[in-house]
Amino acid sequence: MLFILAMTFMLQEAAPLSLDLQAIRASSSAARAPPAPQQPLPLNVLPLCGNGKVDTIKDYEAAAGTLLMMNGAPRVWADEECDDGNRLDFDGCSADCMHMDLWVSGCELQLDQAIPDMEVILSLPGVMLVSALGGLYALNPQPTFGDSAVRTTLLKTKDFPVTDMFLDRKGRVILYSASPVQLLWAYSFETGALDPLEDLSQRLRPWTSHGYQSAKENWIILHDEHKLLLYNLTLDLATDLCTVQESLGSSWFYIGLFTSGTLLMGDTYENLRLLVSYQGAPACLVDRKSSVLAGNIWQDAFQSFLPSFAFESREYSVVFPDGSNPLPMQPAYLEIYCPIGLWAEYPIYSIRSWFLNHFNAVALSHYIGDVALFQAGINASTIPCSQSSRCVFDLSPEYDPLQANYQVLLNTSWQAVLQNVINNVTRGTGVTNFTALYANTSLYAQVLAGWSAAQSRLASAGMKGFAENPLSKNLWVLRANSIFEIAKSGVLAQLPNGKCLPSGLALCAVCFWASSAEGQCLPCSTASSSPLSLWAWSVQCQGCPVKTLRRRSLLQQQQPNATLVPLEFVAMMVPYAPELSAVPCVNQSTTEWTPLLPSSSEIWNVKVWASDPGACMRALRPVLANMHVLVAPHQTIPIAPSPPQQNTLNGTAAGESGLSTGTVVGIVGGSVGFLLVAVILGVVVLNYHHTKSKPRRKPSPQYRRFA
Repeated sequence: MLFILAMTFMLQEAAPLSLDLQAIRASSSAARAPPAPQQPLPLNVLPLCGNGKVDTIKDYEAAAGTLLMMNGAPRVWADEECDDGNRLDFDGCSADCMHMDLWVSGCELQLDQAIPDMEVILSLPGVMLVSALGGLYALNPQPTFGDSAVRTTLLKTKDFPVTDMFLDRKGRVILYSASPVQLLWAYSFETGALDPLEDLSQRLRPWTSHGYQSAKENWIILHDEHKLLLYNLTLDLATDLCTVQESLGSSWFYIGLFTSGTLLMGDTYENLRLLVSYQGAPACLVDRKSSVLAGNIWQDAFQSFLPSFAFESREYSVVFPDGSNPLPMQPAYLEIYCPIGLWAEYPIYSIRSWFLNHFNAVALSHYIGDVALFQAGINASTIPCSQSSRCVFDLSPEYDPLQANYQVLLNTSWQAVLQNVINNVTRGTGVTNFTALYANTSLYAQVLAGWSAAQSRLASAGMKGFAENPLSKNLWVLRANSIFEIAKSGVLAQLPNGKCLPSGLALCAVCFWASSAEGQCLPCSTASSSPLSLWAWSVQCQGCPVKTLRRRSLLQQQQPNATLVPLEFVAMMVPYAPELSAVPCVNQSTTEWTPLLPSSSEIWNVKVWASDPGACMRALRPVLANMHVLVAPHQTIPIAPSPPQQNTLNGTAAGESGLSTGTVVGIVGGSVGFLLVAVILGVVVLNYHHTKSKPRRKPSPQYRRFA
C-alpha cells in the first residue's frame, strides 16, 4: 500500500506531454455491439436439458427410446451440472445445463478450526480434501442444521510439501511433491496409510510446476524445466516422454487433450504451443509463434500480466450415442484465474460451439471480475484503450474480486503505475514521444522490465489452488491461509461475521426453494430428503407459510417487500445510471442506491427487489457487462446458527452430525466407485435475520454517461 501511495505522489510531477499515456488513448472507440442472440440448441442435443432434473448419461440411456421418438436421432448426451427447468442463459443454469451461470464475488468460508500452511485443495465424492504442510484434512462441503462453520477433520499428519493432489481409479489420493525432491505418495482412505509411491528424483529435477491428470485414462503427466514424464496410475509405472529446449516455467499451462494420444500445452508469455504425444512413440512438437513486440505500449505492457494467468482445462462428460464423435477435440472449458482481478469459466470448446452456426464463447462465459480484463485475457492481441471507455489499465492494483476494499480502489490505477515507470526510465534520455521510444529498443525493453517488476510487486496475493465442491459445484479457492467460495448460482449464505457457509442454494422466488445443483425451484410446501435439498429448503423457506409445518409466517414482518427477492451488486458508475434505469426490475421506486465512499460518488451499492429474480438477472447481464462490477449481482441469505430443534416433519430431535474419520472413510472409499454417505439427522429450520434496509435515494435529474 505504501508503495502504491508513493508512486501516486510521484505522479504529481507532470510527465512529458508526448509520453503521456492519457494523451495516446484513442479519441473515440466504436460502441460495443450487444451480443447477438444465441441460437437455441437442437432438440436432439442434450434433449433432457430443461426438464427440471439434473440428468446423467445413465438417465439419458434409460430414456433413449422415448427421446428417439420425440426428438429424432440423438446427437449428444451428458452428465448435466444443473437444470432449472428451462433452456435459457444467465438465470442460474445455462441453456445447455452444463454450467451454473450466476457467479458471485468470493466470500471467505468460516472453518471450525485454523489449518496452518494450507497447500492444495482437492474435490472428492462427498468431501473436500486439503493438504497442509502438517497433514491432510477432510472438509465437509455441505452445511447441516446448527452449523456455524465448515466442519474439518485431521486425517493424517505429514511432514513434506505437496504441489498437487489427484484421485486415481483405485480410490487412492496421489500426492505429488515437485520440490525439493520430485516424489509421488499414495493415501488410502480405507487404511489411513500414507506411503511413498514413486521416487522420481532420478528422472525429474526439482521444479515448481503442476501436473495434468486424465481421470479417464488414469495417468498423470509431470515435468521439470525441460523434461516430461507420464506416470500410469493403473500400472504404477513411469515412462519418459520427451525433452524440449524451451523452459517450461510458470507461464506454461496444460490446455487439454487435443486428439487421442496427444496433450496440448501452452505458454502465455512466449506464445508457444507444445503437442505432447504419449501413445506409441512419445514425442513433443513445439509450435513457435511470433513473439515480436507490437510497438504498442498497451499491448506490450499487458503481456507482462499474462504469466500470472492460471488456466485449467476441464473436460465435459459427454457421449455420442450414435457411436460417431464429430468433434475434432474433446469438449472442454477453461477455468481462468488472474490475481489482478479475474475468475472465469470460458466454454472454449463447448458442445454448443459445434452444433450452432452462431456461437459466442465470450458472451456465454461466466466470471467475476472486470469485463475489460476478461476480454483482454481472451484476446491479448487487441487491448482497446480509448478516452471514452474503460481499459484494463483503468483497474486499481488494489482491486480484488475475493476481498473488496472500496476505500483504496480510487487511490491509483495500473495506468498510473505504468506512467510512473515511463517517467522514471525516460527521464534525461532525450526520448520525448512514443514513436521514439518504440524505436529505441533497449530503452523500451527497460520500460517493460520496470513495468513487469512493478506489477509483480503490486498484484494481489496469488492463488494456491481451487477445486469444485462435489455437491454444490461451487468453486472453493485456496489463497494465503483462507478458503473462499465462489458461488455460481447467485446466492450467498452469510454468517453475522461476514464470512460464509457453503451455499448450494439456487436463486428462487419468495417461498420457493432449490439446491443449485439438483433441479428447478419448488414451492416450500414441497420438501425433499436429499442433503442438498434439506439445506436449501430449511434456509430458503424460513418464514414462509407452509401448511404442514404449522408455523407462523415471519416473512411479512422481516421484509419490506414480502413477495420480492432482494438482489444487490456494487459497481463503479454515475448514480442512477440511465443504462441501469432502463432495466425493468431496477426502474422501481423500491430500488435503493447507496454510495459506499463518503468522499466519492463513483462506487455504488444497488439493491433491487425482484418478483422474478432469474428474469432480472438476465436483464442486468448485458448492461453490467459494460461497467466495472466490483460485487456481482446476488441474493444474500443471512444465516444465524440455531441449537438443535424438534424436527417439524417427523417429530424427532435433530442432533448434531460431526464429520468423524469413520464418516469420511464411508464417504470416500472402495477400489473403484464411491458412495456419498450424507449425515443429516432431520429436517431443520434455520433462523436468520434480514439486514436493515438502507435509505433509498431519490433519482438525480442529471444523468451523465459512465466512461
